[in-house]
Amino acid sequence: SIQPRLVIMCSYLTYVWTVGFKAAETKSWKPLLKRWKLWRHMQQYFDAKLHKTADLDPKKNYIFAMVPHGIAACSGWINFCTEATGFSDTFPGIDVRCLTLDANFRAPVIREYCLLHGLRSAGRKSMKSILNSGPGSAVMLIPGGAAESLLTAPGTMDLLLTRRKGFVKIALETGASLVPVVAFGENDLFDTHIPSKGSKSEAVMLLLKRWFSFATPLFWGTGVTGGFGLLPRNRPLNTVVGAPIEVPRYDPTQYPNHQQQQPHSAPSASAPSVSVPSVSGPSLSAGSAATLDANLAALIDEYHAKFVAAVQKLYDEHKDKYAVGRVRDLRFVK
Repeated sequence: SIQPRLVIMCSYLTYVWTVGFKAAETKSWKPLLKRWKLWRHMQQYFDAKLHKTADLDPKKNYIFAMVPHGIAACSGWINFCTEATGFSDTFPGIDVRCLTLDANFRAPVIREYCLLHGLRSAGRKSMKSILNSGPGSAVMLIPGGAAESLLTAPGTMDLLLTRRKGFVKIALETGASLVPVVAFGENDLFDTHIPSKGSKSEAVMLLLKRWFSFATPLFWGTGVTGGFGLLPRNRPLNTVVGAPIEVPRYDPTQYPNHQQQQPHSAPSASAPSVSVPSVSGPSLSAGSAATLDANLAALIDEYHAKFVAAVQKLYDEHKDKYAVGRVRDLRFVK
């Protein structure tokens, strides 16, 4: 009858929206679907490859920060949420969890699908829990988030990284090393229409971003039998993992002049900058915190600058091989 089914469904939803959310903040669920053979077909479709430039010590912990987001973050999924490109063989001893929006863990079925692929909440509590769970623990995130998808265009790599510092703060609080990751080809999977500043289309996208915490530009790819559709085009995906940036665990007692101050704005990146419309919604920006220890704020700026420089260097070293048809070089936008 309908009544028992309704009771079961209501009980399940209550569990998912309350105590069941804890599964998204720990490593309790094993990622059993990461080796699903289906993902090998996805890897072959894109001819996706994971390129290592340095070894990672399995006795340490890491934050993989990937750029750019693109429309669907296919590079992040295939390389870090599955074993299709051989992450575990490339980086033995590193147990990585990919981070995503909390909403995915409150939706029936999608919750279990994400957990079984190793996805976890992008919240601070989740990140610190995973990174403090033992040697070799790691997380993968995309600092630009959903807002960066609004900049997606083939042949380009515009990054919302200049003011995104929250992941650096987590690194300092946990002592996890920062690992820059550049996903070449991610922005080439779809054609997009980026609305002009002040247009009605832009207003609609910003409104969607405010309501749902994410938004995408108008995009199109290919269909099942060709032509136009919503499937990504089979462009090569080459994801390059850079050398880790060692980050010390911050201890405020080591600083004699321990005081509180408002967080200050990020220093300008060395790469060219342009302005884009701001978008609202949750982010990992350190500037969203009410106050920061003055010494911690200075360290955040220091290691954020090192990370930005490492991303630029990684891009410059590989752009002529993996971004031959680029329209322009990487840009850090504000």
